[in-house]
Amino acid sequence: MKKKLITLGLLVCVSIGLIGCSDTNSKYVKDDNKKLTNISGLLSYDNDTRIIYYYFKDFAGNAGYGYMSPYISENGNFCKYDVNERRIIELKK
Repeated sequence: MKKKLITLGLLVCVSIGLIGCSDTNSKYVKDDNKKLTNISGLLSYDNDTRIIYYYFKDFAGNAGYGYMSPYISENGNFCKYDVNERRIIELKK
């Protein structure tokens, strides 16, 4: 009798735990990012500062993954995007 009660308790706990694994609760990565504008491929710029970033996102099942890193020039400086001329400008130190 004691074994059956323990088994029933474990089944209830596992069942309750599995309810939280539904895909309706997963919102790890937003589908859109309104702060960044894509330039080409992996390069995007921040709408406020115009600083250029490598930006990548993808989905693996229900969870998303990605990275965001500043774009650094050959001289080791950050770069800014000129929206009017549509070109990358290196920021001097």
